[in-house]
Amino acid sequence: MERLKRKIDNYLIKWKNNSNKLPLIIKGARQIGKTNAIRNFGENNYKTFVEINFALQPQFKTIFEEGFEVDNIIKNIFSYKITFFKKYFILFIYRSCAFRHVSIKYPFSLLL
Repeated sequence: MERLKRKIDNYLIKWKNNSNKLPLIIKGARQIGKTNAIRNFGENNYKTFVEINFALQPQFKTIFEEGFEVDNIIKNIFSYKITFFKKYFILFIYRSCAFRHVSIKYPFSLLL
């Protein structure tokens, strides 16, 4: 079954094509298709993408053991043998996660 095209799809393509790419934070109500849109974007626009869901994969919470600085987070992701070469990363951080205040410099927010 073909997926319906949504406004967020265009926003994600614009974000991908922006040469000054910033981390993207997508916020919105529950059950409106944020996760589906992000997964679809990753599958259709990148050779490989990595999804880390802290609610379903609690072992990845160790990524934040050394604090919330971006350099520490990246170093700890590497410890899981995940490389960054031409990959699209999805970090699902939920309101219930105590470590959700990740240090992201100048994020671009998309509110749905």
